[in-house]
Amino acid sequence: MRRDKDRLRSTWRISDRRGATLADDLQILLGDLCRTSGFCNALADDILAENKVLTAEAFATAVLTAEGWADPQREYEWRPQFVRLFTGRYGPEISAAEYDGG
Repeated sequence: MRRDKDRLRSTWRISDRRGATLADDLQILLGDLCRTSGFCNALADDILAENKVLTAEAFATAVLTAEGWADPQREYEWRPQFVRLFTGRYGPEISAAEYDGG
């Protein structure tokens, strides 16, 4: 198991692949996070099950919660990186109906 200090801090190696649905695409993104940084516990179905519209903040919270952070709202190192990653891919929020796999 990786320790927090072992995770990559500067570069995310996120693929350009896109899923046919938002759930598929989130799973690709989460798989990339797992491979590059060791954040492997979040599942797209769990993240989407709670939100009809998924925001960057909700995404960051879901990933950190899945990793066992006791208070993910107060995580100052990784939270902004997850928000930027999500926003760069989807904008500030997205729903399954808005997602266009292209």
